[in-house]
Amino acid sequence: MDAVFLSIDCGSSESYTDENGIEWTGDDAYIQNGDNKTVAYPSLVPYPMSTMRVFSTRKKNCYSFKVDEGERVLVRASFYYGNYDRKNSPPVFDLQFDGNFWTTVNTSLRSYDVLSYEAIYVVKRNFTSICVAQTKPGQLPFISAIEVRSLGINMYSQVPSNLALHLIQRAAMGANQTIIRYPDDAYDRTWNGAYGFGLSEVASQALSINITTNNSPPTAVPKNAVVSASTSHIIILFTDLPAKPTPVYIATYFSEVLLLNPTQKRSFQLCIDDKPISDPIIPPFASASEAYVTNRIASASNSFSLRATSDSTLPPLVNAMEIYTVSNPLTNGTNVKDGEFHLASTCILRA
Repeated sequence: MDAVFLSIDCGSSESYTDENGIEWTGDDAYIQNGDNKTVAYPSLVPYPMSTMRVFSTRKKNCYSFKVDEGERVLVRASFYYGNYDRKNSPPVFDLQFDGNFWTTVNTSLRSYDVLSYEAIYVVKRNFTSICVAQTKPGQLPFISAIEVRSLGINMYSQVPSNLALHLIQRAAMGANQTIIRYPDDAYDRTWNGAYGFGLSEVASQALSINITTNNSPPTAVPKNAVVSASTSHIIILFTDLPAKPTPVYIATYFSEVLLLNPTQKRSFQLCIDDKPISDPIIPPFASASEAYVTNRIASASNSFSLRATSDSTLPPLVNAMEIYTVSNPLTNGTNVKDGEFHLASTCILRA
């Protein structure tokens, strides 16, 4: 079948195209259970967040979407309580995919904010299911939107097919604090504009940038970067990792912003807790390279940084990064007892 690019406005019966050119459809064709509701102040939120489907019966309710077996997909599930029931009682419930626990959705922490969760995983059948499950009496699960995107065959292939990635953050450095997504990113990943304290934002001198790396970042991402003040200054990557040690996957993206002369060299290494874990990274001009941290247990107590090598005449730079936690091995749709998951550290460089 063709690549999947679905945007489901849960609790709605209409179809429309949003300001990004994304076609949305209501969820009537995907589920029969549940009740359509509208938030208290719909004009205050993006249009897909103004409606929701609320489930007052069954402990677990699921949506199913046809995809190719063995395909890697990106799924984004969004929730906005918005006091739809006028009770000021935001619920807590579980989110699952294909029989696997995804996260606990706690809308009481941010009842007037949109909560979005994104996962990347390989589908083991010819469909994928997204479910919400009641975990507390009287607290009704709901969902506002589901987005399903097929990914390219080589994207995130450094991660074994029996593991899922759960997004913590995806940042485009020096991107003027704007959000890069579809149509700039054909896979509709959302790249939040970011900067750093003590770092300079620099635009690329390249007229065009050729992207051939596995994860296929959009060309808008390497058009900007942040650089440190000098070769003696490092770039600290803020990861927002949880306090508890957990398996992580980190992808960093590099593209030289200057057309260097023969006397100039930019070379640096990725470090964890001030110890280099990569070979020297030399960003290509008018192209891009990636460095991945895989098979690594890390937490908020670990520091990630870029440090210039001794022969570098220019300070380190970074264009973008993605931070994920890695799941336990996935089930085929049935729950299994969780086990411990131990990994060794690896850093891979690719251009």
